[in-house]
Amino acid sequence: MAPTGEREIGYKQYEALLFVSIIPNLPKPKTVIAIPPNEPDLPKILILCHNADYTVRVDELCNGQIRYQCWHKPKTVLEPPNLVLEDGSIRQSPKKDKTEYVFSFGDWIYSVERIVSIGKFASTHIFLEVSDTENQRNTWKMEDLTPPKYLKYL
Repeated sequence: MAPTGEREIGYKQYEALLFVSIIPNLPKPKTVIAIPPNEPDLPKILILCHNADYTVRVDELCNGQIRYQCWHKPKTVLEPPNLVLEDGSIRQSPKKDKTEYVFSFGDWIYSVERIVSIGKFASTHIFLEVSDTENQRNTWKMEDLTPPKYLKYL
């Protein structure tokens, strides 16, 4: 329950609870986001990324399924996605430096790959690849937007 004078707004899409102050005449209201740990009813964000054309989100649902959602820009994640694929699979390299999420859609294969370089200057690279049965491929470099585990303030 929200503290007195505040209203609770649930944003399941972001796995967060947003408290917005509605007390009149406050000099500067605070917006606080808290992500409850291990909440069983919320999907777990595995990847959230974007580029100039697309925003992509890969989730692990409560039932263990892997889901892919894609928005064509200028749509935002607050709007319904342009494409939703479920029943994805996860492939992980033995060194755990590369994870690939693979989804089928008719004759098309959608793959979101996260590569984490190991070493002193480690970095993360994310690629979206779409291929057909004739192995014609389109690949896009994506920018990581995955939120930290806990967000305290906006």
